[in-house]
Amino acid sequence: MLKIASAITLCLAGCDLPPLPVTPKAPTAYHTVSYYDLNTLERDQTKAWCDDNPGLATKVASCDSADTSSEHAWLRSLDR
Repeated sequence: MLKIASAITLCLAGCDLPPLPVTPKAPTAYHTVSYYDLNTLERDQTKAWCDDNPGLATKVASCDSADTSSEHAWLRSLDR
């Protein structure tokens, strides 16, 4: 048991774990780009749903906000 706890502690400190899959989730309310910039999990869920439903995405304002916020995250990742 101690070995498992040590491995988890070491991994949290520096492992490159693969990202968890994002479960698509339809937006239930309008959110701004700044909201999605702060709530990345919800952004990723909304974006996944919007990407999977392109016919509806043009009619859901949160899809555009999630997409723009995703671009912000990508641009920030280039600065690192």
